[in-house]
Amino acid sequence: MMSDYFRYSYVFVEGGFYIDADDVYHGTPIDQLFADGRLKLQPFCYDVATSQMVAPSIFTEPGANQPGWIFYFNTTPLIASRHHPIVERALLNATLSLEMEQARGLPEVQATTGPGNLTRSVFEVLNEGCSPDAMMVAHDWELTSTSQWSLSYRNDSRNWRLSNQQAYRASSLLGAQ
Repeated sequence: MMSDYFRYSYVFVEGGFYIDADDVYHGTPIDQLFADGRLKLQPFCYDVATSQMVAPSIFTEPGANQPGWIFYFNTTPLIASRHHPIVERALLNATLSLEMEQARGLPEVQATTGPGNLTRSVFEVLNEGCSPDAMMVAHDWELTSTSQWSLSYRNDSRNWRLSNQQAYRASSLLGAQ
């Protein structure tokens, strides 16, 4: 959540290019990503039935859709000019979500600061009249960069997907000191 919040804050104030540390650049030209002020986002599609991601080459084809496919925008890369309205909305939505009292435990990462928040923000701003030309969907981002590092946290309780909304247990941490 801290990384998501930081990327929205930094890109909103300074503009620029944010990418996760575990992404590996493939050496393709990227100058065109900075040629205009549009927000550039990577689309994702998750197949609930197979519990796997759907390749962009499949889900970006015209008419492609299956029951159980969930479409969203990834938070990496996040490329935009300063004060981009969609990044501003993602930051605002994340801030409001984090400030809300959480009576039932910790906030859900996906919706609070992650891809769910970003996707919601895109559709809110476009629905309010922002031109669709304010953003570009980088449907072939995997040609530029991919997540390549096998990070140990992805397979244990440090993975945000596995730890979402688990209660913080301060007493167990105090006993370990």
